[in-house]
Amino acid sequence: MFLNSVVNVTRLFLASVILMLALPNAGLTQVASSPVISDAAIEVLDEIVVYGEPTLRLLRDEVYAAEENFYEVFNTLNSGRQFDIQCFYRKPLGSLIPRRMCEAYFVKNPSVRGVPHWAYVRHKTKQMFNEMASLIDEHPELHAALLEFKDAKQIFDSSLQDRCVNRHSLCRE
Repeated sequence: MFLNSVVNVTRLFLASVILMLALPNAGLTQVASSPVISDAAIEVLDEIVVYGEPTLRLLRDEVYAAEENFYEVFNTLNSGRQFDIQCFYRKPLGSLIPRRMCEAYFVKNPSVRGVPHWAYVRHKTKQMFNEMASLIDEHPELHAALLEFKDAKQIFDSSLQDRCVNRHSLCRE
């Protein structure tokens, strides 16, 4: 009885080995057939371009880049360091979410003592905007940077508005 079971196992093993050797590619690999494609067809299928709607994040990043470019050009042209504008991320008081803010140097480093900070900042802001307006009129590169910033902002705002109306994204009411 023991001898019969050993013989049966041996036969089963040999049969499976013979099957594996006889059918080496059965189910283990696939050979892809490649149809013949003419050279003319290859030239026609040179490139496929798919256009999609840009994400709001991408549009917002374009606005930030255009804004940074405008401030960079303004910083090189303005009358001094006090009007240089820098953008950064800061967590507002009572929040853990950083917000993007842009400030002029004079806001962080007031140079006049004895004057309330808000009055000083208001006066300097008015001076800075007057200087910015005159520099925009005088320098075409600053004017072009402003238009680029304005266009990017308009595209972002209109895209945000479209998505809010159609409810493709979460919007604040």
